[in-house]
Amino acid sequence: MSRIISTIVCSLLLLGSYAQGLDSTMALAQRLFGQNQFDQAIYFYERARFFSPQELEAPILFKMGECYRQSDQAETSLAYFDRAYFNSKDEHLKQQALLAKVQSLIQLKDFNLALAEIYAADPQDPLLQQRFHFYEGVSFP
Repeated sequence: MSRIISTIVCSLLLLGSYAQGLDSTMALAQRLFGQNQFDQAIYFYERARFFSPQELEAPILFKMGECYRQSDQAETSLAYFDRAYFNSKDEHLKQQALLAKVQSLIQLKDFNLALAEIYAADPQDPLLQQRFHFYEGVSFP
């Protein structure tokens, strides 16, 4: 009988700590990102993505792409920005992912593909429009 009670208590404790675990994992990943410790941040973002609800997946994928881009792994970042773009319902995040993809393509010196992505974009935010125009100028031959 005590074994059943202890199993129930442990289950309840784990269930209660789930949200706190996700919050603390995300906080740690964001802190590591802010400290430019991108490899460690990727590890914790991946853990958070595994345990997060569906609506948090796209922002986490975007942050993982940023980690890869900032750590000079621009080619790897492209896949994460694409996944963030296609998994997001938030139009602003979609445009940020597209802009980050353009930055990665410029990092890889693939200016033609960067221009193709820029011309496919339709940002509504004036700040994002300015940034797309800037990168268009950088990419233009």
